[in-house]
Amino acid sequence: LSYMSLMLPSLAIYTVQVSMVNDRHGYHASLPLAALLSAGLSKLTRQGSRGKVFFIYSAMTVFMLLWATASRIQIPTWKDSESLWMQSVKVNPGSLTSHYMTAHN
Repeated sequence: LSYMSLMLPSLAIYTVQVSMVNDRHGYHASLPLAALLSAGLSKLTRQGSRGKVFFIYSAMTVFMLLWATASRIQIPTWKDSESLWMQSVKVNPGSLTSHYMTAHN
């Protein structure tokens, strides 16, 4: 239920402007899932042996490094409007809105 309520901004029930790129809404809505995952991992680490706990922390560290790397790679796309719309054209070359916004930024 909380995931659904947090996804409401990206459902475009009421739109104020055209939004071609709204992956930012997915990050916001994933907070309850992250909380659930962290609660489960916390319970596992309290009940597990040293080897199991070490494995869990190692896996969490690897995933955090992967997510940090993916975020670092994505940063240039969000540098300014021009780079954002150029990426939009690259990903979706048939989008008229992307071409229009690229030309006017």
